[in-house]
Amino acid sequence: MTTTILTKTDDSFSVNLPAAAVQGLRLQSGDQLEIVAIDAGIELRRIQSELERQMALGNMVMAENEVALRKLAE
Repeated sequence: MTTTILTKTDDSFSVNLPAAAVQGLRLQSGDQLEIVAIDAGIELRRIQSELERQMALGNMVMAENEVALRKLAE
């Protein structure tokens, strides 16, 4: 388990995330995160960009229709 400290900055608070966690989650400086309150505390979720969302949807559609798309490509 990794721990960190809550720090007050002006009118808000910040949490430093360990570099290993940021790299493991493929986060980058400037990424938007959603904060979700759960019973055990909070959960941070990376918000997908519109392009990432559309690419994931396209990949899902292609995977579901792989056979038909292969036949169309012939």
